[in-house]
Amino acid sequence: GVMAANAGIALGVGTANTASNVLDDYEEGTFTPTVNHGTISSTSGFYTKIGNAVFFSLKAGNFSDNATNASINVSSLPFTSSSTSGNDSHITLMTQQINSGGKSTTGYLGAGSNYINIYENGNNSDAWAILKFNEISGSSTFIRATGVYFTD
Repeated sequence: GVMAANAGIALGVGTANTASNVLDDYEEGTFTPTVNHGTISSTSGFYTKIGNAVFFSLKAGNFSDNATNASINVSSLPFTSSSTSGNDSHITLMTQQINSGGKSTTGYLGAGSNYINIYENGNNSDAWAILKFNEISGSSTFIRATGVYFTD
């Protein structure tokens, strides 16, 4: 039921309104993804935060840098992930115009972070490696991501 004004909504059966069953945080919004080198000019980001869970989707495209030998970080997620050790999230990606030789890609959001590292892997003999700016086509590269992560 509904608790006192500004206290939240109690979920579950019974009258025990403990902190573990009270929904007191819900919001929806937008954010603008950024990268750690150069700029991206085609971006969008949407999120819904329910309690400590953040559901998001983003588009990052038209990279100005395709020469730097540095890891690509898609940054500026709306909240920092939980700092609890081992609280990592794997993010679903769709990529366009990356020069990874047919390797698969996945996103990784570590504990205490607000950016996604992009990893690539080709087969069982390859180790996961972070995608770098000099492995993308630049203005025709797009990264779309969706995922969920937890905050503190």
